[in-house]
Amino acid sequence: MKVLLINPNRTYAGHGTLGPKLGLPLGLLYIAASLEKHRIPVSVFDCLISPQTRLTSGKDDAFLGVEGDAIRSALLAEQPDIVGVSCQFSAQWENALELIRLVSEGLPGCTVVLGGPHATVSGREILAAYPQVHFIIAGEGEVSLPRLVSAIESNNRAAFTGIPGLIWREEDGEIRANPAESIADLDALPLPAYHLVDFARFYELQSQGLFARSSRFHSASIITSRGCPYTCTFCSIHLSMGYRFRANSVEYTVNHIKHLSDNYGVCHLHIEDDNFTFNRNRANEICRRLVSEGVRLSWDTPNGVRADTLNDDLMENMKKSGCVDLVVAAESGDQEVVTNIVKKKLDLNTIVSAAALGKKHGIPMGCFFVIGFPGETQTNINNTLDFAVKLYTRYNCQPIVNLATPLPGTELSQIVQDCGYLAREMSPGNLARGTSVYGSGMIRTPEFDPEYLRRSSARFDLRIERIRRRKRAIFLLWHPGELYEFIRRRVLHRNTAP
Repeated sequence: MKVLLINPNRTYAGHGTLGPKLGLPLGLLYIAASLEKHRIPVSVFDCLISPQTRLTSGKDDAFLGVEGDAIRSALLAEQPDIVGVSCQFSAQWENALELIRLVSEGLPGCTVVLGGPHATVSGREILAAYPQVHFIIAGEGEVSLPRLVSAIESNNRAAFTGIPGLIWREEDGEIRANPAESIADLDALPLPAYHLVDFARFYELQSQGLFARSSRFHSASIITSRGCPYTCTFCSIHLSMGYRFRANSVEYTVNHIKHLSDNYGVCHLHIEDDNFTFNRNRANEICRRLVSEGVRLSWDTPNGVRADTLNDDLMENMKKSGCVDLVVAAESGDQEVVTNIVKKKLDLNTIVSAAALGKKHGIPMGCFFVIGFPGETQTNINNTLDFAVKLYTRYNCQPIVNLATPLPGTELSQIVQDCGYLAREMSPGNLARGTSVYGSGMIRTPEFDPEYLRRSSARFDLRIERIRRRKRAIFLLWHPGELYEFIRRRVLHRNTAP
């Protein structure tokens, strides 16, 4: 049986924090590699990386992807028996649903399998509401999808009960679900099937301004570990990856990085782990090996690392191995909120220490903050913003402030709904806009509403901008050469202006 894996189009809210961005479909590529390992024919159609991919910006949103006619043509050309659709984000469910509709219309005899975090959280509801979806795989799919393909090919429905994370309809319409199982040995998985990606087109789109994270050419993402043992109320990662931390070995990770560098020209890595430094010894050894084996590339940690895992030795090795940006996550600048509302086991003093280490070792630092949790007071919110200003003033640690968003399946979502704090319906569009401090917040409590959070964020941005200008002025005063160039460019610009 032939399998086609599809990464759907995406729509981005005009004021959301996640504007049009482009990255490799790592989940699909891992699954494709596992299918190939089992000698199952597979191809990948990424609507975000194809010759037909277009970026269209409107007044209120932006669309990145492929028009319906091109998708229909691709389906007819491939003629798959099974189509696997990934829905990474609840905010993108409508795009995934449109793709499923195109598959059911163009290939009515095709089996549709849905996966990804949104499907993991809402699997039963999706199967009940959408007959076009035949199966859902909750959690990790590298083991489950090859087993499902085999069961479908042999018409062995009895085998469904042994497939981890499978959600399906019985012949009488009853919906059944198996518990998901985390893959214990990540080294048993083959490297992602990067050969199924058009890297030339990927880099071409980067040259047009579409990047996964930072604006670095020939950049790609990598995941070297899965799972998070912590219980932050707003985070949804454990719903799909579980609480158990699992990691590729140092050997596997270094070989993975070298594979990308040597065979695909990757010059910069976004290490997308949620806990890259959770095992400090492992992270240290990866950095040492990259240096000793002469792997020359830069890297960052866009999803953040825990501040309490960082020390002098690790930061020094990170710097030597090419780390050019490191993000930590405070979540709040108020210890009461961190401990009792976010439920993150973190001492904020470790955030300050990490920022100081970043300044010492010359690694640019950023820090994640979230405001607008149920239970927060206006004083708590102001404490967070003051803490962020202090980090930026003293250590040049860039603040990254977002709004608390009740993602489906999280404790935060349950609290918001139980307390009647939902300011807007839980639609994909509202979820997309809800995260941004300039978007449409989704939480309203007796202490604050979305407009209050927007005004607080605007005042905060003005404070940061004033500090930024002051830092720049001081820098120029201490560097006469830079001051001369600054003045020369300003004069030149003024004299050549029309």
